[in-house]
Amino acid sequence: GKHNPNWRQLEVRAVLYVPRPAGVPSGADVYVAEYSYLYRRDLYIIKNVLKANTVRLDPWNIHNDHSDFLALCKQHGLYVIPTFDFKIYAKPMYPSTDEGIRRQLHVDFKLFLAAADSSAGTPILAWSLNYGLPVNTGGQEREAYFSRLCIVRHVHRIAEYSSTLKAYERPLAVPANLNSRTDISNVGWYLAFAETQR
Repeated sequence: GKHNPNWRQLEVRAVLYVPRPAGVPSGADVYVAEYSYLYRRDLYIIKNVLKANTVRLDPWNIHNDHSDFLALCKQHGLYVIPTFDFKIYAKPMYPSTDEGIRRQLHVDFKLFLAAADSSAGTPILAWSLNYGLPVNTGGQEREAYFSRLCIVRHVHRIAEYSSTLKAYERPLAVPANLNSRTDISNVGWYLAFAETQR
């Protein structure tokens, strides 16, 4: 593609930031003000001791307010990569034709993007998903996964694609669950999907 002269290259030095305080159940949303005593301490250490410039997060509750966390990241000069809980929509127990699940995914991913970006000047560098389909998966599970991934990509494109720049403002990171023990030809459908979804 054509290089935009206003863009600058960014060296990302990221830390996966998932604090787990004692007594708090796994999967709890730890990026809300209730846990600010943790992230106020940790974000300082991540920036000044570890010399990172980005934090990647576990999925958070899309209905909660994360503005305090995002503001503190901005104050410390840290970029943020929020993660959407895609796994709950991509499981094989939901057939790809289940319209209720597909509609809910569309609504929830749109809310995820809007809620994380509701504060002016949020330091969001990119978006990510928390679930990649194992590369050798086939059949109905693969069909359901890509059917739902297309919904996410559609919402992302509407929200983040700049026709002026001919690029995404902030990319969407989709994990590829590649296993070196499988046949290398199995990665072909990942690459084909990536190339056809522009």
